[in-house]
Amino acid sequence: VSEENLKRDQRQLERIIEFNRVGAVSIADVYRQQSQVAQDELDLITVKNIYETAKLEVVALIGLDVNQEYIFTTEGIDVEVDSVEMVETLSKYRDLRELSSRAMEARPDYRGAQEDLYASEEGVSAARSGYWPTLGAFLSGSLSNPEIDRITDNKNLQWGVNFRWNLFDQFRTNEGIQNAIARKRNAEIALVQAERDIGVEVKKAMLDLEASSKSVEVSRKGLVAAQEDYKIAEERYNLGAGTLLDLLVANASLVNAQVVLVNSVTTYIFSKFKVEYALGERTY
Repeated sequence: VSEENLKRDQRQLERIIEFNRVGAVSIADVYRQQSQVAQDELDLITVKNIYETAKLEVVALIGLDVNQEYIFTTEGIDVEVDSVEMVETLSKYRDLRELSSRAMEARPDYRGAQEDLYASEEGVSAARSGYWPTLGAFLSGSLSNPEIDRITDNKNLQWGVNFRWNLFDQFRTNEGIQNAIARKRNAEIALVQAERDIGVEVKKAMLDLEASSKSVEVSRKGLVAAQEDYKIAEERYNLGAGTLLDLLVANASLVNAQVVLVNSVTTYIFSKFKVEYALGERTY
């Protein structure tokens, strides 16, 4: 946006200088437009610095050498969206109940909560086993002789069965059962809370997506209106029917409309990522 605005104002400055040469406009208009171009150049430098700073922050975040040069690309990310794509996206994510079910099937945090519950249920069964007797068996054998060729002369075979039932363990089994039941209850609560959190995340992500899609539509209409206003102001100024101030105001409105549209599209793309993340379809 800054580059486009700078080029547009530079072209307008060339025209104003030409108008001044033939006496159509005053030198004050030339100075005012030169000031505007200088401000555009400063804005462009500021934006570039912000971009470079953001790149450094990303490089530092992922642990790369900040002294090296890196090329950032938007490959794989749709930076352009149209009305058809937005309608298709909203239609694809229309059924909230179905989306919540998909999320709970795909989200690793929900599956982890389920596994914790299964493990806690097994823990209760294992703790209760302390009340029951245990039955074991053993079998062992050995061969021995000083002479290797007669080693089978001396054979030893032992086997047996043991039975154990602890009738009183100072309530340690009961304590273990209560602890296991408490862990199971906590796991049940965590699973229910995970289900609620996922439902809320999916709903919020869908609301953000719908709002951002509306914002893109409104921003596009605003840009069209600002472009038409600028064209009219430019033509009026070139014909001597308007002032440079009117043209500068129209230009500022146009730049603002362009910025609003860029921000709206960026928010929409980010909202799509949030929906995919909430559904467990995207992990980054």
